[in-house]
Amino acid sequence: MAAQRLLAFFCVVVSTFAVVATSAVRADDGAAKSTFTINRSEDDAEEGSDGTVDLTNEDLDLGQLSGFESAARTGLRFDGIGLSQGQKIKRAFVQFTMEGYRIKSKPTRLIIHAELTANPEPFEEEKHNISARKLSEASVAWSPQPWDPTRAKDEKPQTPDLSQLIQELADQKDWEEGNAIVLIISGDGERDAVSFDGGGREAAPMLQIETE
Repeated sequence: MAAQRLLAFFCVVVSTFAVVATSAVRADDGAAKSTFTINRSEDDAEEGSDGTVDLTNEDLDLGQLSGFESAARTGLRFDGIGLSQGQKIKRAFVQFTMEGYRIKSKPTRLIIHAELTANPEPFEEEKHNISARKLSEASVAWSPQPWDPTRAKDEKPQTPDLSQLIQELADQKDWEEGNAIVLIISGDGERDAVSFDGGGREAAPMLQIETE
């Protein structure tokens, strides 16, 4: 019985560590690279045109199709960000796993903001939970190339450089190391990415931050 209890305790410890673990390496140019994953349903979400928020969809709509009920906004939350207040950001991007079975080639124009809060809360299934959040002054435009999900294992689309968004957050006076970051994507078009509920944290969006 004691051995069973010890094994159960060990499994809990390992499981807990896996949820909060991130990876960090140092590049040849001296930049420190850290990656952060989405680890639960409440950390990625879609908001429809009527304000309804969905936490458990298996894909994330990037861009809204005219005449269809697709997401008007998509939110991504990354927890445990290892940045000190005012730390200089060299580069940052989000990487996605393509979802579906057909090529998505419709012209897509997206805008990426950050939530201008020092430690944003997880998403909730209440109306306008994404659109009601305060947005960063900085934004990044993104017009992704066509996505071919049949190549999802070999190709992982990435956003443009998001360092100005992350810098605006880290420069907040009340920012503390270990806080969370929320990114909010809106726009028109059609690109579908795998969500946490669709593929676990291995296929969910991943944030990489490079610091000086």
